[in-house]
Parts: sequence; structure tokens; C-alpha cells
Amino acid sequence: MEDSSNAYLQLRAAKIARNQARLMELGLFRPPPTSTARPPQLKKTQNSAKRKSSAPLRRSSRHSERPATYLELLPAEPKRSKRRSDEARGNDSKAATVTLEPETKTFHAHSARAMNIHVGNLVSGGLLGTMMEQTGKAFVMEEAAQRSGIDVGNISFNKYSGVQEWKNDALFLWVNLGNGGDVVNDFLNDGRQITWFGGSRMHDETKVIRRLLRVGRAVGNGQSDSSDGLVLWCRRYNADQKGFTPYVCLGRLSYHSHEPGSRPLKFVWNLVDYDGLVNHEDETVRSTFQEFLRS
Repeated sequence: MEDSSNAYLQLRAAKIARNQARLMELGLFRPPPTSTARPPQLKKTQNSAKRKSSAPLRRSSRHSERPATYLELLPAEPKRSKRRSDEARGNDSKAATVTLEPETKTFHAHSARAMNIHVGNLVSGGLLGTMMEQTGKAFVMEEAAQRSGIDVGNISFNKYSGVQEWKNDALFLWVNLGNGGDVVNDFLNDGRQITWFGGSRMHDETKVIRRLLRVGRAVGNGQSDSSDGLVLWCRRYNADQKGFTPYVCLGRLSYHSHEPGSRPLKFVWNLVDYDGLVNHEDETVRSTFQEFLRS
């Protein structure tokens, strides 16, 4: 009920009455709808939600509010001692041994690892001290394969590695001279020996390192077949042309020494064909070898 002593409210009531009378004259007046109050709804509380859930709760304090999963409701399997488990299987854990067969890797036909070459024929067949006609390792690989009776072009090999394996116990060592860098390859003992460094990921137990040691020692002890062995391929940096010369075959290598645990691994190899290089009948071979020694 409005206060009759308030002038503002009296004026407001008079305007409303006047407007309603005008609307009734025009036939537009509609009485205001009566208010229908909704019954108050009860708020859901956390306690009531808990009472409705019949699923068992987790025991963990961190997940106590979450229902347990199906796997967590399964009864726990009783623990069995290791001794009883071994007896149930009918064996003794101390006596049980597992024999692992050596892994045999298969290479596709165009891979150098699937090809046999003859090291002796390469060296004695005119390659000793000879500079290749083209630069790069690919030309050397194809030339070696052709001279071994393998007519396959585009040989697949790792051109970034400093060592290349073949199927038989034949390996190529690649050496750069005169280009500086973190490691420097150098000739020792008037050219009778040369240093060589393994890759950054190579260590004493790397398969190719163990193979190098085995083959290199076999050559030094005279226990290697003529088709197997290590072949040294060197190239020299030409400062005037700002590039490397083609590779030159400097013959076979045998093991002299290495520094176990060094990073990178450092080797010293013997040049088996040293006398053949310095006393070669071709003056070009002799002069080429001397240029490499001065690099």
C-alpha cells in the first residue's frame, strides 16, 4: 500500500490512473497479470550427493572423492615368494640361462655391405698410389666394385663415415689431409705410419671398431686372407682450388696401436705397402706420395 503523504507517489498514481483510463477508452487496456510464485527449490548439497552414490570410494586421500574403478574393485592377488614361483614353474632361477643367437642383418643388393671385394687384387692390380679420375667416395666405391667383378652402379654406402665396411673382412679408411679441423691426421715415422680418428659416436665397443682391431691385427700377424684387409684412401686439401683432390689409394694397413677410451678414438696404423710406394716404378706415384707426406 502506497504512502498517501508522499507527493511523488500521489503524482505517480494519478498518472497511472489517467493512462489506464485513456487505454480503456481506446479499448487497449489489459489488466496486469497476477504473479504466480514458484515453489522454492531445495539446493543440492554435497552431503546429499554422497548419500546417493552407492559406488565404493577410493582409499587414497587425494582421490577420496572419486568412485573406485572396476580394476580397483577386484580382489588383490595374494603375493607369492620368488622361490615358490620358481618351484611352480619347475625350474631354478639361479640355474636358468638364456642363450641369445647372434643377430644377422640383411643388406639389399646395392649395399656395399652385401658385396665381397678382393683387397689384394685392388692394390696389386694398379690402384696403389694412383689418384682417382674423379673426386668423392662414390667413384672409389664403384671402381673397387668393378675391379672385383661386381657390375653394380650407384652403390649404397655411408658417405659421411670415416670407415666403410664390405661384406667380407675388407674395410676402407678415409683420411683427409691439410684441411685443419679439430683432429689432424698425420704421417709418422717418415710415412710408414698414419693416424686415424674414429667418429664422434664410436667407442671401444662399437662393432666397426672391434672389427677394425680384429682385421688389422690379423693382417699384422700374417693371418689374414689376401682378399681381406684394410685399405687406406687419402685426399689432400688444395688451398688454391679451395677443395679436395681426388682420393689416392695408399695401400693396405695393419694395426700398430690405439688409445682406448679416448674421444675420438685415436689409432696409429702401419702402411703395409710403404716400400711399394717409395720404390714404385712410376715416378708419378712416388711424387704423389711425397706430396701427401708434406701435407
